Amino acid sequence: ASALPGTYAIVATNAVGSGLDNYAIIYSNGVLSVLQPISVFLSDNGRQIGRGSVLTGAVNHVLFSFRLQVTESNRLDAVHMVTEGDYASDDLLSFKLWRSADSIFGGDDLLKVINRPMPAGTNKFTVISEWLAPGTHYFFITTDVNSLAVTGRPIRLLGLTASDVE
Repeated sequence: ASALPGTYAIVATNAVGSGLDNYAIIYSNGVLSVLQPISVFLSDNGRQIGRGSVLTGAVNHVLFSFRLQVTESNRLDAVHMVTEGDYASDDLLSFKLWRSADSIFGGDDLLKVINRPMPAGTNKFTVISEWLAPGTHYFFITTDVNSLAVTGRPIRLLGLTASDVE
C-alpha cells in the first residue's frame, strides 16, 4: 500500500542473528520495499592473468578478473582485495574496478578507483552502490603503473573469497 506524505514511526522487532539483517530496505515514491539478502556466487571467469612483467607507465593493466552469478537483484557495495609483493606505494598510481558485459577486458564501465593504493596488504573498493540484475556479471581489477616505478618489484593480487564481495 502507498503511504501518504508525513512522519511515521517505524517499529520493528529483530532478534540477534535473524530478522532483517542483510536485507535492503528502500522507501521510494510512497512505497516501502524490503529486498532479500544478496544471493551471489563468486567464481573464476576463466581468464586469469599469469605471471609477467609490466612496463612502467602502463595504464589499465589487468591484475585480476572474476565473475558473479546473481540470483536476485541486489547491490554491490564493496570489494576487498589483498595484494602481496615488494612493490612500493609510489610504484602504482591506482587500482580500478571495472564491470564488463563479457569475460574480455575492454570498453567496460569503470565503477571505482583507489588512488595511491596501499603497498602489499588489503585495499578496498567501497561505496560502489552498483545494482546487479539477476544473471552473470564480469569484473576486472586493473592498475596504472607510475612511469617512474622501480622495475623488478612484483605485485600479486590474491584470489577473492565470497566474504570479499559485499
